[in-house]
Amino acid sequence: MKAHIMFEDTYSEVNVVLKDMPIKNFERGYKLTVDEKTFDDLKFSYRSTTSYIFKSIHENSKIDSHTRNKIKMRLFCCHMINRIFNRKEISDHFPFFIKWLKTKKIEYPHTFDFIYFKKWILEESQQNLERNIALLHKTFF
Repeated sequence: MKAHIMFEDTYSEVNVVLKDMPIKNFERGYKLTVDEKTFDDLKFSYRSTTSYIFKSIHENSKIDSHTRNKIKMRLFCCHMINRIFNRKEISDHFPFFIKWLKTKKIEYPHTFDFIYFKKWILEESQQNLERNIALLHKTFF
């Protein structure tokens, strides 16, 4: 459910950019219905789509680099959602997010809070987003 909500939210954020991109197996747009019969089928199509969009955004020089990094951070999180949001490893995967929470004097909730996470991405500097994306890439790829 969290993955679906995050994907839907991220898709709506990048929809303006995506309408000019041909996306394989995505011609008719994102739908709320799930036609896949097994979780593995869903996971494959979900990850394939987010990977393709990530690559397309990464290579799209028409988008300013800071906006590209904001989009890439959210897509990366959609792609790796089961692994990167492990409660015990959040501070390792998102050190700038944790620093942002402390600076804002926001108590970290027991469960992961996407609202704060999205606010952090919108407010974070280009340099720190680049560093965090590089860290995630090194950790997971």
